[in-house]
Amino acid sequence: MESDHGGWMTRRKFLQTGGAAAAAGAVACSRSRSLPGPPGKAVVAILRASSYQADLLNCLRQGAAACGLDVRGRRVLLKPNLVECERGGVIHTQVEVLAAAVELFEELGASEVRIGEGPVVIFYPHPDWWL
Repeated sequence: MESDHGGWMTRRKFLQTGGAAAAAGAVACSRSRSLPGPPGKAVVAILRASSYQADLLNCLRQGAAACGLDVRGRRVLLKPNLVECERGGVIHTQVEVLAAAVELFEELGASEVRIGEGPVVIFYPHPDWWL
């Protein structure tokens, strides 16, 4: 019989709960992977484009081939990083890159390509607006 600890979890209860959570995590992480490459390693290609007016589609094709990307019949969600607008600065994914990515995934046989974003907007009011 456990005594009342004023709403606090006992060490025994903590260890029981933590053990159950660790076991559930181990089972979830032991599932087979569907991504190419060795376990625990991300497959990444870094390629340089001379500008946003360059052949970005070809650059993305090279990256997809280097990573062994296969999206045939799969649904693809592109998250373009539409963070914030700033005069004279680039702090978002350029539309040219996004357009090339959409074209690439359609070309590679994706069943669906969608663009989704949950942008963060930081608003810095003019000091004259402060009360």
